[in-house]
Amino acid sequence: MTNFSHIAHDDHGLTPGHVDLLQTEPGIASLPNGSFVRVVVPLPAHLDPLPCALYGPEAGDGPVADQSVTLETRGNRAGPSRLIDRAHRPARNMVVIGIRGGVCFTAYGSRAPAPSPMEPWDAERKNAQGKASAEEVDRARAFWSVHALAR
Repeated sequence: MTNFSHIAHDDHGLTPGHVDLLQTEPGIASLPNGSFVRVVVPLPAHLDPLPCALYGPEAGDGPVADQSVTLETRGNRAGPSRLIDRAHRPARNMVVIGIRGGVCFTAYGSRAPAPSPMEPWDAERKNAQGKASAEEVDRARAFWSVHALAR
């Protein structure tokens, strides 16, 4: 039995060992099928670190000022991300987001102790659809006002 049927977005430096970890992680496996999963999984010592693009207080840095970032739409996303010209850094945490027994939407490295909130444009879009609360929008705006992603 695996935790997810497949991984939709697996281009964040995942090795077969990382995939095995997210597919067999007991905390995820203990959830009922259909549960929404949004967790941080510490990487065991035998696995290589994953690249982390996050900069800002949750990643152990100071706030990322507006003058240090550009707003750009990444890939086929519907809104812009705050990007900074810095390198990815090694991380010992893996964020896993998906539906237990279904799709793992994404898994990526992070230095933060908790998953990052949606980006503001995404939270606002989901709020308009009734799929995110006003509190989630406020949290996204506050978080991303001081955080950015490495280009």
